[in-house]
Amino acid sequence: MKTYYGRRDKNGKCFVRVSDDGGKNNLLRLRLDLSNHSPTGYEWGYDGSGPAQLALAILADVLKVKSGRTRGVVDRARQAALRMRGDFQHKVIAHLPRNEPWKITEQQVLDFIKTGAVG
Repeated sequence: MKTYYGRRDKNGKCFVRVSDDGGKNNLLRLRLDLSNHSPTGYEWGYDGSGPAQLALAILADVLKVKSGRTRGVVDRARQAALRMRGDFQHKVIAHLPRNEPWKITEQQVLDFIKTGAVG
């Protein structure tokens, strides 16, 4: 299972890392290929373009949305991430502590996908 960790550096810039059970620890991809809500990066703790980009990136990672554009191919994972982005942003990302580190587990995201709420 993956865990997503968000924090701000001393200048206030937001970073989100993804850790998995295998010990991998990487920055979460911005996923501007899916939708360009915030080319300058992520945000959280309110509703806006940065939180929208974060919501989409986390959903895309959990749903394993492939990179790039798909022409003529129905990509259900991509459609699901784009469809759920707004609810995930409003119900989860907007409520993360703005000036404190936070974490969300992959299981919590999967719970949201199934029920519309984080367990």
